[in-house]
Parts: sequence; structure tokens; C-alpha cells
Amino acid sequence: MNITWPFINNMLQGAASQGLQAADVYRRAKLAPKLLTHQTSLSAEQHVRLMRAVTLGLGDELCGLADRRQPIGTLAMICAYASHGENLQQALARTCDAFHLLDNSLEVELLEQENTCSVRLKRLTGRRLANELPIETMLMVFHRFVCWLGDVHIPILATNLDYSKPLQHSSYGVMFLNSPISYNCDANQLELPRVALNKQIIRSEAEAINWARRTPEGIYLPLAKTRGLALDVCLIIEKLLTQQRLWPHMGQVAEHLELPEHSLRRHLKQAGFDYRRLRNQVRQDLVMMLLVSTRLSLEQIADRTGFSEASALVRAFKGWTGMPPNQYRQRLTTYKQPSKYC
Repeated sequence: MNITWPFINNMLQGAASQGLQAADVYRRAKLAPKLLTHQTSLSAEQHVRLMRAVTLGLGDELCGLADRRQPIGTLAMICAYASHGENLQQALARTCDAFHLLDNSLEVELLEQENTCSVRLKRLTGRRLANELPIETMLMVFHRFVCWLGDVHIPILATNLDYSKPLQHSSYGVMFLNSPISYNCDANQLELPRVALNKQIIRSEAEAINWARRTPEGIYLPLAKTRGLALDVCLIIEKLLTQQRLWPHMGQVAEHLELPEHSLRRHLKQAGFDYRRLRNQVRQDLVMMLLVSTRLSLEQIADRTGFSEASALVRAFKGWTGMPPNQYRQRLTTYKQPSKYC
């Protein structure tokens, strides 16, 4: 799936509204400046990097486009809560309830009927929603997450949108699985077959948190790229980092998987993954989580995430977000209860 310029421009609009310039975002995402100059479409993988650069730079999972910031880690908490549902329908209901409680630009509910369940997003009067990207993204998150929870393909029976047909409508077939799409409706809605939601959840809480931390990979990349070996590798890396303070090389992860190192390297390559990139992503996610959800010092976070010293963490963090970690923490965090990593 290629991401066309209208999607990209909508995201950059949110970044700019919060003072984060497009050129800086492209640089942080390690994308060539000419891609911005020429307003070039991006591959799904490139768009994932760009979107992460925006969300991390702003500390906002909604890219600066909603009435209030959605702090980094919010989706992970919601996915963890949803993973304890009795089946996919209950998980979807839990996800809708949690988002509704956020009370941020959209009213969220699950409409349950005899043969269908519909995720409904309705704009809240007087609340800011800069463009349609948060709606597109949230609808995809709801659908892709519940598919992933049960490792099942759930068709979309119908898609309703409350805005006129946008420039990027040609991509909606892929996004909404070629379902019939109606525009200028009263609310935004995905209609799903109820029978498909009777499936059992096969993912653990830890896996659900990991899926959320890797968003937007889970919504823009094919389902096969958000499960299986790559996910197993990430979970092992995180376990070795958090429990053994080990910055693992591929051989150590391969040993846990009971695979020869060369086989692990080959399988990852065939699936389109690079071990070092996966390891670095796990570390980046852990740093962000520890920074915003614990009272740990930079020295303690560096020790727990494989950095030789705090100064190395600071340098890496500036490359990710354009600011030092203490400034990020001050700007974005009201301290929460200590996490399980304290």
C-alpha cells in the first residue's frame, strides 16, 4: 500500500499546528528531503516512520489533530485492557468504551445489533478535529486490532463517513477492504459481521501492549508483518532488556527461539525485517514508556534500555524527537503511578 500526499499533508498539518516543521519531521524519519519537496507518495514502511516521527515529536498519538493531546502510551493501555475480553466482540466493546472515556473530539460507541456490530465515531460539538486523518486512523485501529487479537480476517460490511469524498478516496478500497462507502453521513461507522466477533482472543496482554507500541505498523502494514517471528523477536528483546539488563545480539535471541542464528537472520530477511532495526525500535519504545510513566532517572532508564551511559541516551533521544528527554518529560508528562518496571 502506497500512502498518497493528501494523507501525508493532513498529518503534517497537525505537526505544523504544534510548531513541528515538515522538514524536521522528514529528517527525523530519515526520509530524503526531495520526497517532501516533490510531495511524493510514500511506501507503507516510510509512512510508518514518518508518523512515528510526528507522534514522538509531539508526544501525541493523534498527531496534533484533535482537541487535546493523546499522550504516548494511551493506546497501549487501552489495548491491554481490551485483551482481557472474553471474545473479540467484548474486546471491541472495551476498546470503544476506553476511547469514549477519553472524551477527546469524538464520541465512540459500539452499536450491537442482531447480525452486526458497528464501531461509531461522532464528532463532539465545539471540539477541534483538524481534518479527517484521526477518523481514518481510529477506524483502522479498531478493525486491525481486533483482527490481530483473534488472528482472523474480519470483513467490513459497510463504511460510513461524515465528510465529503476526499482527495485520498482512491486509497479507501485498501483501507476499508473494498466495503461500500457512504459519504456525508451523520457519523463515521464501520459495520462488522457479529459472527466473526465471536472468536476467542489468542493474544496476551503483553502482546497487545507490544502491538500498540508499534502502531502505526499494525494498521498500515499487512497483518502478516505484525505477528509471527518479528513479534516473537521483539518480545524476547524486551524481556532480555527489562529482566536481565541485556542488550541482546541476534545469537542470544535465536537461542531463546531454539533456532540457529543464520536461520533467524534468513527468516527475518524473507519477512522484510532487519534485526538491528527491530532491536532499536524495542529500545526506543521502552525509553518512551519509562520516561512518561515512571519516576526513573535518565541514568536508570539508560541502564534498563541498553545504553552505556545517560549521555548516550540523551543523544539518541534528540535524534528521535529533536529535544532532550528531560524537556520531553517536562512538557508532556504529569507523573502517573509507577509502572511494573519500577
